[in-house]
Order: sequence, then structure tokens, then C-alpha cells
Amino acid sequence: MKLKSLLLSGLMLLVLSSFSQSPKSQRLVLLEEFTQASCSPCAGQNPWIHNLLTANPDKITSINYHVSWPGYDPMYLHNTEDPSARVSYYGVSSVPHSVLDGNYYSGYPTGWGINSVNARAAMPSPCEIEIQHRLNAGQDTISFTMLIKATATTTGTPLIGHLAVIEKHIQYSTPPGSNGEKDFYNVLKKLLPSKDGTTLPAMEAGDYYVIEGSWKLANVFTATELAAVGFVQNNQTKEIYQACNSSEESVTPLYTNDASVLSVDNLSPANCFGVVEPVIVIRNNGQNALSQTTIKYSVNNGDPMIYPFTGNLGLFDKATIDLPAYNFGVEENNILKIWSESPNGVADEYPKNDTITVVIPQGYRGVPNIVVQVKTDKAPAEFTWEIRDEAGNVVEEGGPYPNQNTIYKDTVEIPINTCYTFHAIDAGGNGLCCDNGIGFVKLYDATGANFFVANKFGSEASTQFWVDSYIGIESGAVLHDKISVYPNPASEMLFISLSLKKDADVEMSITDLSGKKVYETGFGRLSTGDHDLTLETSGLTNGMYMVRISTGREVVVRRIMISNK
Repeated sequence: MKLKSLLLSGLMLLVLSSFSQSPKSQRLVLLEEFTQASCSPCAGQNPWIHNLLTANPDKITSINYHVSWPGYDPMYLHNTEDPSARVSYYGVSSVPHSVLDGNYYSGYPTGWGINSVNARAAMPSPCEIEIQHRLNAGQDTISFTMLIKATATTTGTPLIGHLAVIEKHIQYSTPPGSNGEKDFYNVLKKLLPSKDGTTLPAMEAGDYYVIEGSWKLANVFTATELAAVGFVQNNQTKEIYQACNSSEESVTPLYTNDASVLSVDNLSPANCFGVVEPVIVIRNNGQNALSQTTIKYSVNNGDPMIYPFTGNLGLFDKATIDLPAYNFGVEENNILKIWSESPNGVADEYPKNDTITVVIPQGYRGVPNIVVQVKTDKAPAEFTWEIRDEAGNVVEEGGPYPNQNTIYKDTVEIPINTCYTFHAIDAGGNGLCCDNGIGFVKLYDATGANFFVANKFGSEASTQFWVDSYIGIESGAVLHDKISVYPNPASEMLFISLSLKKDADVEMSITDLSGKKVYETGFGRLSTGDHDLTLETSGLTNGMYMVRISTGREVVVRRIMISNK
């Protein structure tokens, strides 16, 4: 079957007129139509549905999902996952089947009409939507910007933003299925970023959220017929609050000077080094080009570091920034806060998107021995792993592996009382998933405690862990598990609280990260019970140190930060 590459001008005008956008403050009803090229009843219902949409472009739009039954349909075969997901979402069991605004109507197409559309369109919507689509010069990728503005509070409501890439008109020279249809409208091509959509934050009236996406064209008949239908849906009730057709017109920014911190990367899921080097992405959401803004960041409410950004970012343009290293005293949970201030030297008009906060747990604490377990995928020669010490030296490594779909276990013995970074590396750039089959890499210690599990990670994934065990622990051990070294960071004075099970000689030393001993003292023989010890640290230069507490047979190491004023 050969597709007609050119459409009659009259037909083209008809199709385009059916895809105009209603005023953004008005509700646009969404019809999700489940159909099929070999469904005879579908051929009888689709023409009047198309005519109704064409006559009421300011009230209703549609997405047509081509399903797998009752016969052959090439448009379903072009994307089986997304239509099937919507079939399951609504529990559709036969075609044709119409769903209006998620839960307003669901059933055979004859059960709704223009009166239903009018009644639904008259209901107030809690949000407005604008969408711009852009087809690149090579016509092989289409990109979208979708702006959702709340006109009423949605706090506590689980809302999802969906972007559906559609082909507005597909015309065959001969019917592709058995029902005689040759013209198909608003055919779903892809759901972005996936069938699950984008979870929206709780918003109050006046708040907004931007969703961006792109799709590399596949199985497209006419690239210029591509567009998008965006919609906001309550995943709990399935109600669709608002829909919108895309256009080539730019989305209208809500503010003049508005910079946002969009994301942060290059963070280990756990940290025991006490150092972060965040990589952030900022975006200009304002009408004015962003020429400068101030980036600040800190961990655990420490003194912020300041990074002045300069550039020339147009509307919705982004910049990736490698922030300098920030040192901090490791706590059980470490709060990294990054924020922007003063876009273009003035107050940010929408400060709600200025800040991003990440909680980084303390590095996983384990005991020797460490086990690295790998299940290979179909490309085992692409995967390797490394364990690096605090100086960045490789102390253990593994892979590449010879056999596909095989489990390997490596038990490694590494010095205790220090921090390490585990790196999982895939030369193919797709982790141990998914085109090459499903594998995994797992890191755990001799007690079975898991430090790290991953399979879908691209080129590299990493975590930090601490091998922090008593040396030579026996039944006669004298140190209780709970030992506190505080404050952290410390300035001038350091306090150590410990508990002894029996009398013991206690010594302490402090070393820098190179292993050089900078302080050593003995507390003499201490009696059974609790003890609070004090050390003066004003003579130490600022930086990271290791505190070593010993009873002769046992050693405990803690990391501290010295921050003298």
C-alpha cells in the first residue's frame, strides 16, 4: 500500500482547521478514541466523530489509539506499548470505544455527542496549557515545550502531565485493514516522556510547570503532519482537567526575569568522603535573555559557596554548570541545597523554582569482606567495575566478562576504616539493560547488607561506602558500638563520647587524608562505663581528617571536618 504524499488542498484546510486551539483559559475537552483499521463498526463511527471535531475545534480535540484487535493494523504495529497502556488504564475491551476527559464518559461512541461536549467544556478548569512544537531542519526530530499554569490550587492531588505526539492525518491509497478506511486522524505516534507521563508538583493558583520533550521520528508518513496533544490528568480519578493542541507559536512566558535550577547530577547516592562536586542545569524561563545569575550551594546549612554565572540564555534555553567542590562534615543524612539569585541583577519574579534540595545519606557502612555480584547481559565484554580509595587509586577491579547472562561473584578484601568509591562502567553506554537483555550489578558485605544495586544506568553509576569494622573483635571486646565524635565540622574543640565494657587503655590519633599523623595522645587506663573526652583542635588547619580511637585490640575510625574561624 502506497501512501499519498500530497493531499488535496481542500482536505488539508479541513484537517488544519480541526486542529486550532481554543483560548487557553477555556476547557478543551479531550476525546481518547480507541479504534482499529480492521474494525467494521469503527469505520461507521469515525466519520461522524471527525466531522464533530472539525466543526468544534475550540471545544474538543482527540487522540486516536490504534489497538491490536480485531485484525491487522500497521499503525498499531508502529507503537504497541503506548496504546496498550491506555487500553489497560481505562479497561477498554472492545472497539470502537470513546473516553471523554478521562471519566466524563466511557463507552460506545453513540453514547455521547455535541451536547456532552458542550456540557463538559462549560465546566471550569483548574489549569491552562500552552504547547509549542518544533520540527528540526532535517525533519527527523520534533521537540515540544508545554507550559502548565494553575488557575486553582491542586495541592494533594496526584496530577500527571502527558504529551502525546500525533500525526494529524494519514491517508492510504488502499485500505490498510479490512474495514475499508483509508483516512485516519490524530493517530498516536508516541507518549512523552513515556506512557507514565510526568508527575506534576502540587501547585497553587498562579504556579506553573514546564515539560519539555523530543522524539526522533519513526514510522511517520508525513513529518509536517506531526503535532502534539497535551493534557493534565488526575491519576486517582482519571479525570482530565485540561487539554491543548500544539502550535508552532512560542509559548508565552509568565515573567520577565525568571531563572530556575532545573536539575543536579554527579552525586553519589551515598557519601562518606564529605565532598560533592555538583553538576547543575539552569534554565531561563523569563522573557528577557538571561545574561547573569548567582548560584549558591551548601551542605547541612554550612557557609554557602557562590558561583557567578554569565551567559546569554534565551527563553527556555539551558546551561550546564560544573560547580566547584564543596567539603562538609558527613552526617547520617546530608542536605545539599542549591539555589539561584538575582537573574540579570534583579529579584527573581518566580522564586519557587529557584531552589533544588537533595538528601545524600551517609556512605554505607560495611564489614569485610566486600562482594561484587554481576549478572551479565548480552554484551558482557562491555562491563567492568572498579573500587577506588580516597586518593582515587584503583584497589580492586573486575570484568570484562566472557559469558552472556551469567552470574559472577568476586569477594574482595580491602583495608578497613576508610572510604571507597565503587564504579560500575558500561562501555556500550546502556548499563546492564535493556536492549542487550536484563542484567545487574550488586555490592554487599559479608553480613549480606546491600550497598548498591543497579542495571539501568547508561555509561557509569557509582556509590561510596565505608569499611568500618572493629579490628579483631572477640567475645572480650571492650568498646560498645556507639561512639560519637562531635561537633562535625569542629572548630577549636572536639568531643568524643564512648562506652567501655571493661577497663582499657585508650589512645587516639588524628591523620589527614594522605595518612600523615597530625595529632596523637593517650588517655591512660579508663574504667568500665561512659566517658566524655575533650581535644583541642585549634592548631589544625581547616580540612578533612580521620580520628582513630584504639583500645589496643580494637580500632574505630571516624571522619571529621575541621573548620576553624
